[in-house]
Amino acid sequence: MKFSAILEQHGILTTRRTPEERIKNHIIAIQKQLHQYIKYDHRGDINLDSAPITSLPSNLTYVDGNLILYHSSITSLPPGLKYIRHSLNITGTSISQLPDGLVIEGSLYASDGALESLPDNLKVGVAVLLSNTNITSLGGIRVVKGMLNLSHSQIKVLPDNLTVWDQLNLNDTPIRSLPAGLKVHNHLYLMRTQITSLPS
Repeated sequence: MKFSAILEQHGILTTRRTPEERIKNHIIAIQKQLHQYIKYDHRGDINLDSAPITSLPSNLTYVDGNLILYHSSITSLPPGLKYIRHSLNITGTSISQLPDGLVIEGSLYASDGALESLPDNLKVGVAVLLSNTNITSLGGIRVVKGMLNLSHSQIKVLPDNLTVWDQLNLNDTPIRSLPAGLKVHNHLYLMRTQITSLPS
């Protein structure tokens, strides 16, 4: 008698789950973990790298660590999310907007995604990476304490008196001019732009 037949005879052999069932169970497990995270003081990172879930709990208001949604299926962030202690990574997602009043103590990683605009009251503590996005303006951002990467984006205008403490990358963008009062403390990249002069 085959080994599988013996297992089946004794009720040990179980039916293999379909890919759809495995994804469904994965989503249920993630949702349980998120509810536990919120229940127990929001401590640590939320890492949903490549996760199949499409939304976060509506009562997620802050993250006491990093919020990593890299190439996940998340389509939006909860409107009530107001604070991230470290960094937000939405690289390669379909998230098109950030919540009003969001404070990110670390960096914003949003390259290769669907982000279209930034809130006027957004605050980012370190770097802002928006390459290969549909971003056309920086919202209320006036100081970037790390790198500002806008290469291959749709940025057309930078705000006056913008200060970037690391490098500013505008390669392959439709921007035509640089703003008055711009300060870049490291490298300025302008390859394949229509900029022909620098501010005096």
